[in-house]
Amino acid sequence: MRSNKFYGILFIMVLFCSIFLTACGNQGPQTGSNSSVAHPATTPPLKGGQISRPTGTGTNPEPGTTSKPQPAPAGHAESIVVANGQAYVGSDNGQIYVFDASHGNIRWQHSEQATHLFAVDGDTLYAGDDAYNTFYALDASNGMVRWQRALNMGFNVVKVANGIVYVDALSGSSPSTIYALQATTGKLLWQYAVASTTPSLVAVSQGRVYDIPSRDTNSSGAPTPLTVLNATDGHVLWQLTPRAGEGTFGSGIGGGIAENNGVVYFSTTQGTVYAVQEASGTVLWHTSQPTSDAPRPVFSAAAPVFMNGVVYAGTSSAVFAYQANTGQQLWQYHTSKQGGPPLSIQPLASQGAIYFATGIPQGDLVALNASTGHVLWQHPRTGGGGGDAWLLLNGLIINQIGEVAAWRTSDGGQVWSHNSNNNAGPPGPGRNVFTDTSTGTLYVGGSDGNLQALRVSDGAQLWTYHIQEKPVQQAAIYSALVTFRNSLSYEQALQTVSDLGLKTFAVCTFSWAPEDSKDSYTKYHTLEVAANTNSAPLWLNRLQAIPEISQIQGQPVNAMRHCPLEPVGPIHRLDPKQAATYLQINFTSATPYLNAWENLNALGFRLADPCYEKERAQGKAPTWHVMGEESSFTQTHTLVLATTTFNATIWHQQLQSIVSVKQVTTLSGSTCP
Repeated sequence: MRSNKFYGILFIMVLFCSIFLTACGNQGPQTGSNSSVAHPATTPPLKGGQISRPTGTGTNPEPGTTSKPQPAPAGHAESIVVANGQAYVGSDNGQIYVFDASHGNIRWQHSEQATHLFAVDGDTLYAGDDAYNTFYALDASNGMVRWQRALNMGFNVVKVANGIVYVDALSGSSPSTIYALQATTGKLLWQYAVASTTPSLVAVSQGRVYDIPSRDTNSSGAPTPLTVLNATDGHVLWQLTPRAGEGTFGSGIGGGIAENNGVVYFSTTQGTVYAVQEASGTVLWHTSQPTSDAPRPVFSAAAPVFMNGVVYAGTSSAVFAYQANTGQQLWQYHTSKQGGPPLSIQPLASQGAIYFATGIPQGDLVALNASTGHVLWQHPRTGGGGGDAWLLLNGLIINQIGEVAAWRTSDGGQVWSHNSNNNAGPPGPGRNVFTDTSTGTLYVGGSDGNLQALRVSDGAQLWTYHIQEKPVQQAAIYSALVTFRNSLSYEQALQTVSDLGLKTFAVCTFSWAPEDSKDSYTKYHTLEVAANTNSAPLWLNRLQAIPEISQIQGQPVNAMRHCPLEPVGPIHRLDPKQAATYLQINFTSATPYLNAWENLNALGFRLADPCYEKERAQGKAPTWHVMGEESSFTQTHTLVLATTTFNATIWHQQLQSIVSVKQVTTLSGSTCP
């Protein structure tokens, strides 16, 4: 799926691990084949015939797909804007579709370079090209270009107000720049280089542009200020810098402002709230959390909420209420269920109650009395994003990300849910989820190409349209995130991928950690898998043919991952030059196959067939066979494995600590033909 290219501003990106090169001069017995244990996730023949010869070469991992042009393995990406009774949908297949928003009839369809949609203002549709370098104004009635402007910088934030289009653009490590363009002609009115290297345009309101960067410091190491500009000419009206230790004002997921009666309110990533006079920037009051209440470091500040003279704000573990005119704290509520990424809790306010979700994607949905902070109701929930993934509408709490769902505000009872397959980016104009609050309709674009219009009140599908994927030249796929159906146990899922010669691993780890993905499977029914030299030819296509697998997101070897910053642990992974050692490990006779393999898989080992891998490295294109070793294990209680870059440098000691391991033999030499 084409993600929102510049939206991952709150995360550092790390290169995916490149998988373990195997040596070709080692020996070991030919491994057994299929498992005799109940194993429902069986692979049917591929369309067009089963391919049994490797397509990869040498000691490189086996690619998961062919090099022929085909739809992207992760599917579609859409950007959706609804206005004037029409749903505008830009697709990564190079088309803009315009539907009757009520019934789904296509009004017009046009091939465009600009298919990433941002906003509709009057009769003009604003969009960007796929490279995010050129900004377009299109006739909303037919898609014809009215004007275009090359910014030569990536952009992902667009606001339209009072005849001016504001575009926040950035280029690599260069400072972000806000461009103000005349809406009718595209003429540059002014531009302002901000202190941040991440998109930071948050709001345009009351003749002011609010630039709230999402990093604590700029390139010189100085604290990054919040900047307020005159919306007409771009000159700086005032700036505000958070105090030391208060984090950043954070314009990322859910970040924003609250305004009332000439006062604007901001929150920081560490839970501090500022009340500032809009006209002058004078701080009226500011409050920070005591050390005992300070949240863990987070990537995003939640937007404060104003209701009935009270300001509500969230940290990563609590919600607070403050008197709006004085900053006096009225109450606080702490939660112990804030799992997942460290994001601030985003409160929602309506009719005397505060609503919020703890934990992503699992946690509680909570309703508090807005005056006292007392719990009105609290229910566990699964699914849902953070920040602005949540919406209050017509007595319902709506989650717009992943499994879209609705709960009653009165008692927290779930009304409906749909698996929308739309996990990229936040909802809103120009994203793949858009809720039209005027009609109570939720528009969702999924990575499977299915566009849906859902009635918010009951979740009924009003209409659907399948967008055809465009075959494109794809990079070789060497790893994937595999989602299994709930009916499959972890052991069955592990055996499924292991039989195909795939290795599970822990994503976003900078040092050794258990590589079995068991925790993520328990929560999300997913496994991260990587290819090896002995993986099945076209293994990704084989996974796609398994009924017990619901979704696969493939990744090329050089794919970027959005990972939170984690400390480096005390145990290091093997260097690639140290990996690729073949081992024969003998277990006690009472040890079941899956128990033995689970333990060693978690340590980072992979199943190996040295003879097959040697022939492949020599270019002989051997016939591939299932790599599971259960048949031979039943007779010999032995596994043939290879070390990988997912192993720890202390793998010898780790093996010795396993009670069921009787003997470890390093295989060397060659007895293979």
